[in-house]
Amino acid sequence: MDISCHGIYSTNQQQQQQLPTLYDTQIPTTSYEQSSLPNIAQPHHPAGYYDSQIPHYPAPRIPYPSISVPSSPMRTQIKCELQQQHSQPLPQSQYPERVTSTTVDNRKIMNTQTWMNDHHFINYPQQQQYRTGSAPSSVMSMSRMSHISSATEDMSMLSVNTQITELRQLADLRAQMHTSAPSSSSSCIENVGPDHIKFIETVNKYIEKITAHVNNTDKKVAQEMVRAVFMMATRNDFERADIDKLEKMMKTLIQRWLRQNDTEDDVVETVLRIMTRFSADGKTKQIMSKWMVHYPDELLETFVRWMDPAQKSCKYALNTVHSLVGMVERHRYGKDIKEQILARTTRVMKEMDEKGDQYFINTYKSKQYVFDLVRRVFNGSDMWRQSFESKGGIQLLLRLLKKEGNESVVYRIARAIFAMVCSTDLSYAKKFVQLDGVKIISYLLANPNCSERVALDVMLCLRVVSDVDGVRNADLRETISRTLSMMGIFRNNPYFLHVGFDFLGNISATCNGNSNANKDFIADCGIIEGTINLLQTYYKRRDEAVVKNLISSMLWSLHVFTGGCSSPERNINVRKRVSIQFALIE
Repeated sequence: MDISCHGIYSTNQQQQQQLPTLYDTQIPTTSYEQSSLPNIAQPHHPAGYYDSQIPHYPAPRIPYPSISVPSSPMRTQIKCELQQQHSQPLPQSQYPERVTSTTVDNRKIMNTQTWMNDHHFINYPQQQQYRTGSAPSSVMSMSRMSHISSATEDMSMLSVNTQITELRQLADLRAQMHTSAPSSSSSCIENVGPDHIKFIETVNKYIEKITAHVNNTDKKVAQEMVRAVFMMATRNDFERADIDKLEKMMKTLIQRWLRQNDTEDDVVETVLRIMTRFSADGKTKQIMSKWMVHYPDELLETFVRWMDPAQKSCKYALNTVHSLVGMVERHRYGKDIKEQILARTTRVMKEMDEKGDQYFINTYKSKQYVFDLVRRVFNGSDMWRQSFESKGGIQLLLRLLKKEGNESVVYRIARAIFAMVCSTDLSYAKKFVQLDGVKIISYLLANPNCSERVALDVMLCLRVVSDVDGVRNADLRETISRTLSMMGIFRNNPYFLHVGFDFLGNISATCNGNSNANKDFIADCGIIEGTINLLQTYYKRRDEAVVKNLISSMLWSLHVFTGGCSSPERNINVRKRVSIQFALIE
């Protein structure tokens, strides 16, 4: 169950200055499913829910500040990273309701200048540069993606000025198309004006020219073609292109720059940036989805081979692979490619752990792809869980979780941990407990700005491992207090309460007549009164399936809480409280 966070986080400036670790709470801008339930982020103390004070509830240790930068997944990586590195968000009240044209122009100029600084295609050296370990396999040399007519050698080479002129022509046509927009009362056919038709024709002709010249023996010309593709991709020009011509251009680009060995690193990085955009949206995503249906292993191998943690282009290759594996079911691609993805992504995670923010994968957007990719590969399969764990997977996830301060990334790590421990094989849960995972993950609940979706995944993890004897016999007073606090904050979410009561009931269960200290602590926290109040509240909604499960869990928990305490006197006291509370309701 995916529950998104839409709440407003605290902006206490004094708290921000006191703490070195920040918790950025951006809403993720990836291709993940949208949430169906709203967040109810009201800062209630547990006593507001249980009608009694909880003396053992720990004071919040990490007040995370608010940073909310919603953006579309179709925005370019350059813009997102530039804003992440060079701008500081203003307080909410200082944001204007509308962005002035001057701000837009300045942002465009800044983004264009940054891109030009990073891509000096004209000054590329003519000698060949080889990447270690990047040679294509002999099996892949005869690619089904390679049967494309290559460019003829006698075609005239285009100069840099010609390229700039043609790109400006597209820009001028685009501007005319927008300024000459017809009235809203016009029909769809009338909306396709002469400027629009001229623009489409120009785009298609330019795509044909790019396809013909990207294989040119003069690398300077081929590199200019790559630059043109990048500029057109950032402007979404290909959305108006003929899909067959666009597919042919994409195949040629991949075959020339990603499946060969005599390529320059900077050009490969640009091509991978282009493919990251292509795999995210629109007609290009439609084309790549079709390829994934027909030859997924071949297409994935094309990008996985560039996931070298030592190369900056790894980030864009990984992002593309993440998009591709989400296009088809996991069984559609083979064992070898799954093993390669897990091995290379684990190496990336080790680099992130060792180098921290000095590593080039250091923005919240690029980080969350890493953890979501490994989860998609091993989720629901003990064979691939074992493969990931054999590389130190659980320990890596916990270590990176302790260092992470961004809500989006924390959420992805928590999901990956839950996917690892949620298995009928208890070895993964035991490994998690052995690595002090209960304490590490429950500490997220101490954050007063903990989002509902993060709290839910934490509770799901705790519920799964609560059957392990090492958890039931441990001192869990802090974890219990944090759980009760979150149940008070999100008490309007019946599924969250259902998971919370399951966890509390499991860790309170007794075996062989032995006493359980956790049960006594829970009973002393006002759980009896709170549970009966919730039964009364949710009784009106008892016909809903999720509420039926909640009521069943609450009744079972009451049964556990009212028996097997550390002494007969405690048993009698707890049962009296139950009788008194029901009498008050009647």
